[in-house]
Amino acid sequence: MVETRQNATHVVGGFAQIDPARRSAQLAWLHQAAVEVSQDALSEATRRHYASDWRRFTGWARSVGMPALPASVDTVLAYVADMALTVKPDGTPAFAASSVRRHLASINHFHSEGGHRSPTTDPQVAMFMKGLRNRRQERPRRMRALLLADVRAVLQAMTYNTWPHGIAATRDAFIVLAGFAGAFRRSEPAALHHGDLTWNAYDGLHVLIARSKTDQAGEGVTVLLPYGQSPQTCPVCAYIRWARLVEIHRRGGTDERARLMAAVFATPAWEDWTHICREGVPDLPAHLPVVHPVYRAVIKDGPLSGDALHAVVQRRAAAAGFRTLVGFHSLRAGFVTQARRNGASLRSIKQQSRHATDATVEVYDRDLPGLGNAVTDLGL
Repeated sequence: MVETRQNATHVVGGFAQIDPARRSAQLAWLHQAAVEVSQDALSEATRRHYASDWRRFTGWARSVGMPALPASVDTVLAYVADMALTVKPDGTPAFAASSVRRHLASINHFHSEGGHRSPTTDPQVAMFMKGLRNRRQERPRRMRALLLADVRAVLQAMTYNTWPHGIAATRDAFIVLAGFAGAFRRSEPAALHHGDLTWNAYDGLHVLIARSKTDQAGEGVTVLLPYGQSPQTCPVCAYIRWARLVEIHRRGGTDERARLMAAVFATPAWEDWTHICREGVPDLPAHLPVVHPVYRAVIKDGPLSGDALHAVVQRRAAAAGFRTLVGFHSLRAGFVTQARRNGASLRSIKQQSRHATDATVEVYDRDLPGLGNAVTDLGL
């Protein structure tokens, strides 16, 4: 590999001087390098979805005797019609219009990647999707927004001072509070390490998001987890409680279990919590290994994935009595909705949520029909 890279450097300086056989090898290497770099244009999740959708399409095309690459417009139309007509045992559509649209995006991606004209750009495909949307009139499935009162209810339903449940509760409290205050997408906290969190005496915790959905280039952005007015909902206090348990595990020793149990049993009841975030830097476990994941399945196991964080929020919300569609995105939606209820501007919300446009923030106004509505000024 080192020799190849050296040769590639030589190519830049004098491609014409290389013999044809070697030039062909260099071109092949450069093409492969270009493919690898191009793959970074898509997020890992998008690549995973595209690969899954493409496997389904190629399998379907093979079953009906039609080529998948390049595919004809008729093949694509037959495929999406088959998806649209497929139903579950209860008679409801097996594929939402949004799922059909994503499969088309996958077909488009692999055709473009292979140097073929994509059949998905044909006007007939666009007309089919318009007709499917009109026929279905599907309402988007949106997570319920968890507002501050809801977050408090979820936190209050946890038990923090029993063994071993107190360990998971301490971790999950920070998951919930950080997800709400940070307006995180689930993939963002899943990638966090303790080295990404920096204590600031004036603000709270500065969290470096190295890469996200709207920052595929990896320029990075710092998100604030502020000191909370209430110790029960203070993100910084929640982090310190969790990091203290992580630090006990990091030290190890034969008495590790006993020290963890003592820390859990010493935790006051949720109603009796007081601020511990004002005790200064020395008490904050900033000396934890910088590559140590913030969220772990249990203290001794590997990091939690974004899907696992979603499951944590679902489980904790259900335990608190929430029966509607709730997940990790409910915390992000809750931040936006709560901030809008409290009169925050779109600009200030975007500063924290990192939405690309005002329109994406205004989607959450579905929960605020009275915000700026003239009907509230009629004097009824």
